[in-house]
Amino acid sequence: MYDQLQSIEDRYEELGELLSDPAVISDTKRFMELSKEEANTRETVEVYRRYKQVVEGISDAEELLSENLDAEMAEMAKEELSDLKKEKEVLEDRIKILLLPKDPNDDKNIIMEIRGAAGGDEAALFAGDLFNMYQKYAEAQGWKAEVLEANVTGIGGYKEVIMMISGDNVFSKLKYESGAHRVQRVPSTESQGRIHTSTATVVVMPEAEEVEIELADKDIRVDIYHASGAGGQHVNKTASAVRLTHLPTGIVVAMQDERSQLKNREKAMKVLRARVYDQIQQEAQSEYDANRKSAVGTGDRSERIRTYNFPQNRVTDHRIGLTIQKLDQILAGKLDEIIDALVLYDQTSKLEEMQNGYAIHYVFLERKGWDKTQWLLHMQEEMPKEEEEQLKTDLAQLLTDYPAQYLLGQAEFYGHSFIVNEHTLIPRPETEELVERCLKANPDTPLTVVDVGTGTGAIAISLKLARPNWRVIAIDLSEKALTVAKQNAQALGAGIEFYHGNGLQPVASEKIDLLISNPPYISEQEWYLMDASVRTYEPKTALFAENNGLALYQQLIHESQTMLKADGKIYFEIGFQQGAALQELLSAAYPQKTIKIEKDLSGNDRLAIAE
Repeated sequence: MYDQLQSIEDRYEELGELLSDPAVISDTKRFMELSKEEANTRETVEVYRRYKQVVEGISDAEELLSENLDAEMAEMAKEELSDLKKEKEVLEDRIKILLLPKDPNDDKNIIMEIRGAAGGDEAALFAGDLFNMYQKYAEAQGWKAEVLEANVTGIGGYKEVIMMISGDNVFSKLKYESGAHRVQRVPSTESQGRIHTSTATVVVMPEAEEVEIELADKDIRVDIYHASGAGGQHVNKTASAVRLTHLPTGIVVAMQDERSQLKNREKAMKVLRARVYDQIQQEAQSEYDANRKSAVGTGDRSERIRTYNFPQNRVTDHRIGLTIQKLDQILAGKLDEIIDALVLYDQTSKLEEMQNGYAIHYVFLERKGWDKTQWLLHMQEEMPKEEEEQLKTDLAQLLTDYPAQYLLGQAEFYGHSFIVNEHTLIPRPETEELVERCLKANPDTPLTVVDVGTGTGAIAISLKLARPNWRVIAIDLSEKALTVAKQNAQALGAGIEFYHGNGLQPVASEKIDLLISNPPYISEQEWYLMDASVRTYEPKTALFAENNGLALYQQLIHESQTMLKADGKIYFEIGFQQGAALQELLSAAYPQKTIKIEKDLSGNDRLAIAE
């Protein structure tokens, strides 16, 4: 996760430089695009930078407390440490939210359509109440609300009102408002004091720009007609009203709010573009919603989302079970409490889904021995009770950040299944790139290969299975990890020589062709960059190294100088910030060799190679 944050920060700094480039400034379109990208990443970068400052502050405070301080200074340091740790937790939560996938429409303006539905005049009056509510909310947010079309009833309600709301991130806050809004109250026309229930519907659509959806002129029929009104001598019979029909979809938009035909056409095109864009999105979303509803509902136009109860001064949002006894304030445009709750609920649900959805799906399929095709074929079958109970147990553990691989006791690596437990690191996809690079450069001729810090034995075993003629030696400081590695070698039929010890010392007398290692390379300062599951459950001795994570590389490079053959090669997996340091270390030790720092599939420095 924090590799991603560092990449975002790097890109943010790059954007700052680009926006100062005269060539970019002169290209208005590109300048606007880059400015928008910079604005969208600014908050994430600011939070990440503050997070790094807090982590550094925690480290400094802990170091200070380790010294002999007087009572007053010690108390101040403890208080500062406590405050920083609390802030760190808050920032971690914000970072998780900021890294959630962004809705591409969040920063857009909206077209909002409000219509009276069930309830006749009362429904139209309630539509008017909603219209006023959103107008006041928009005003409070510093947004601009512009009425595009309004169909007013005789008693002051609205059969339909369409408006455009413009400003910063309008869609991100109002996108949850689509649906059926229900009102319970005594209508002004009710003589016997009975409570009636009426509804109005709200549709929120992101404004679609021409670059996002192009409507061909041939697909639009334009009809010009006289605006309705009192008629006779009351109005000049100019043909100002415009009706646009999008022939492929049948969507019709009529606009007569302006006296100018041109302005009516312009407004009608905005609404038409938004409706067509919305229909396309709705159709695409319907497939997704058939399998899973979004956190706050499907956004279906008929879905009842909220009830406004006047007698009890109560508003209830049915999607999240939120009830607020402030109906008068809400209708006055004070929607923050509801909208903030909806945003938080949606974000939390997405976060939980990201953290646990894939993991539980993975665990379930692995326990069943199914691939995704088999899962789809069996979806309609009833799950046996014992499997359901196992699923619940698994999910409970995954919710504590317990790694899915430890739960199953196995992990896939380079096409093989390896036993894993808390005594070994879980093999990573990036390490597969290390194996692949080594195999690609070295044919199946007899070579002596040493894997230091073997853990599960994943590297050594994968190499041996791919290159049977190689003599492969695996070393680890942990006896418990070696036990696992030996089990894996036996299960997979790989003839590996195992040694217990530190670095290359157990085989100091050997002359080796290839040195390969994925040693501990994380510095203590990078603790904050690690996922909770890694730092909570995976073995610390296999993760952390001194000297900013370089200690094991320094040791191995030094030891290898007397052991590596003249044409021997070195393959290291490295941390994403260690490329320059490894380049320098390897170049100093092996000036006659070609030193390469290669990136992984995510674009991070990942391999250090001496060939």
